[in-house]
Amino acid sequence: MTIHAQESSVDATISSAELTPVSWHLAALEKAGIGLWEWDFTAGEGQGSRGLCKLLGLPDDACALGPDGLLSFVHPDDRNRYQQSIHGTLDGRSTHNLEYRVLLPDQSVRWLLDRAQLSLAENGEPAKIVGAVIDVTERKHEEIARRELAGKQADRTAKALALQETEHRLEAILDHAPAVVYVKDLDGTITLVKKAFLELFGVEREDVIGKLGTSLISEEDMRVIRTHDQLVVDQNAPLQFEEQVTVHGETRTYLSIKFPLTDAIGATYAVCGISTDITDRKLAEGILKDSSLDLHRAIDEINQFTYSISHNMRSPLRGVIGNVRFLREELGDRLDKAADERLGRMEASALTLGDLVDDLLS
Repeated sequence: MTIHAQESSVDATISSAELTPVSWHLAALEKAGIGLWEWDFTAGEGQGSRGLCKLLGLPDDACALGPDGLLSFVHPDDRNRYQQSIHGTLDGRSTHNLEYRVLLPDQSVRWLLDRAQLSLAENGEPAKIVGAVIDVTERKHEEIARRELAGKQADRTAKALALQETEHRLEAILDHAPAVVYVKDLDGTITLVKKAFLELFGVEREDVIGKLGTSLISEEDMRVIRTHDQLVVDQNAPLQFEEQVTVHGETRTYLSIKFPLTDAIGATYAVCGISTDITDRKLAEGILKDSSLDLHRAIDEINQFTYSISHNMRSPLRGVIGNVRFLREELGDRLDKAADERLGRMEASALTLGDLVDDLLS
C-alpha cells in the first residue's frame, strides 16, 4: 500500500489534521452499524473500529489491519475489483467507493459498502487513508432478487414473443397450405379451421367455429367421418383414412391423417385432421387400373395367338421336313437328281417357313 498519490487528487482528499483516530469513534457509529478503518502510511500500520470488528465477525480487540488492509476478508471473486479501487484512490484516479463481498470466519458471506478518502502529507505523499464500512447485505439480496426476477420476466417475455412469432409463422404456413386443416373437440365441435377448409365449403370462420359442421356435408359423410374420429380417440394414435365428401354437388376424395391432441396429463381433448384432396389421383389410378386390365387382356390374347401359331404351324412343318428326309433315306440311290432337287427345295422352303414362324413369335 505504499503507492504514491498524484497532485491531481488533492481536491478528493482531506488533510491528516482533519481526521479523528479510529479509537476515538463515537459509540453512535457502532450502534448505527458503521465500521471505520484507517491505514497510516507513516506508521506503517492500520486498525479498525469495534463496529468494523462486529461487521467482520471478529472480537473487539482483533481488528488490527495488516499491509493489505481489508483484502484478506474480501471474497476471492471480488478481490481484483477491491485492489483496483484502492490503487485508483492511492493514484488519485478515483475515490474508493465500492460494494463487495466479505467471507466471515464462520464462512458466511456478507455484502459491504466501503467508502474511503486519502489524506496527503505536506510533501504530497499519502499520509492516511480512512474508510467507513456499512453492511448492505439485505439490500444487495433484494437487488439480486429483483434482477433475477426481471431476468426471468424478460426471459418469459422473450419466450412468449418467440412463441407468438412461431404461432404466427405456423398460422401463415397452414393458411397457405393446400391441405384442409381442422381441429374438433371430442363431441365433434369445430374449434379451429384454416383457409383451405373455408375455401372448400365457401364459408367464413365464424360460420363454423363452435359448431358441429353438420350443415356442411351429408349425414352419411358425417357418420363416416365421426367413426374415424372416434377410432383416433379410442386408439389414442395417429391414423390414416380415405374419406369422401360431397360439396356443391361434387364428390371429392380426401386422404385424411388424424391424430389426438392431449393435455399436460396425457388426456385426449381434441382431434386434429389434415386432409389432402386426392380426387384427381384416384381418378388417374382408376384409369391406370382399367388400362392395366386392358393390357392384361391383350397380353392373354397375344399368348393365345402365339400358342396357336406355334402349335398349328410348327407341327405341319415338322411333318414336311421329316417326310422329306425319310424319302431321301428310304430311296437312297434310286432317287434321281431331279427328284432329289425337288425334295431339297421342299425342305428348304419348310425350314424358311419355320424361321418366319420363329421371327413372328419373337
